Amino acid sequence: MKKIFFTLMLLSTLAYSQSVKVLENKLLTGKISEHFYHPHFSGDNNHIIFTKANYNGLYSLNLKTKKFETITNEKGAGYKPLIYSDGKTILYRPYKIKKGLKYNSIKTVSLKNKKIKTIESFQRELSVPNQMKTNKILYLKNYNLKEIDAPNNSLSKLKKQNKAVFVKNNSLYFVNNGKVIELSPFGKGIYVWASLSKDGNKILFSFANKGAYVCDIKGNILFNIKDAHYPKFSPDAQYISYMIDKDNGDYFTSSDLYIYSLKENKSYKITDTNDKIEMYADWSHDGKKLVYQTTEGEIYLMKLDIKN
Repeated sequence: MKKIFFTLMLLSTLAYSQSVKVLENKLLTGKISEHFYHPHFSGDNNHIIFTKANYNGLYSLNLKTKKFETITNEKGAGYKPLIYSDGKTILYRPYKIKKGLKYNSIKTVSLKNKKIKTIESFQRELSVPNQMKTNKILYLKNYNLKEIDAPNNSLSKLKKQNKAVFVKNNSLYFVNNGKVIELSPFGKGIYVWASLSKDGNKILFSFANKGAYVCDIKGNILFNIKDAHYPKFSPDAQYISYMIDKDNGDYFTSSDLYIYSLKENKSYKITDTNDKIEMYADWSHDGKKLVYQTTEGEIYLMKLDIKN
């Protein structure tokens, strides 16, 4: 277990100020009768990528033309897709059930021409860690780290160190250039939503029911955001979006979205509705927008004014 050097506890008082302002909040899928979930921005910010219930399929909405397209109908394709910064490539993990057991594949698909390339085909233990976008794709096969060249030629320019994080057997692991290091700042426990800052120097995760934490790559805790679920770094890692949700054991009863400023040690509540349950926000790559879902399967786009 790593020693906790410094923890900033977020006070329960949440207030607005001029640092974070909502300029616009717009429903994107109002003219589409189907329900969609877990939205993300494409690498070029021109498309919103989302899935259906149970992570079935991947779909896109062009923000300029408003054109709706099916990327793939495969089961499980919408579970944590890795969307590359070239704006053209998505890594995803579909599955099939055989004799009651789940088998996953790892595939890439081009947003431009919908061409699919299979990396691994239907294995029992395949997963994709949350990773920096480089010219390598990292994945886990039977929890052994594998890496291959990224499929798009434009990604060959992204020659950064290969870093990733993943959770295995109630422990948090950090990958640095092929070396797998167990961090687990709190020992074994329920680590979820682990991700890296864009520069690969900070790790964000939620732990048990204690909220979200930021640590460095040695496991030293830097920040704690009380009650925060589904935390996401802004592209400059100066802000974290998250949700505070409640449920009755069967379904969500409420959820609102917040943005936490690491510099100010302060949170801003950015949704406050009685008739909507807002969840699972994701940042645009320029840090000026968020896209999120409601439990009713609606996708919203929020424009922000953030003062650094």
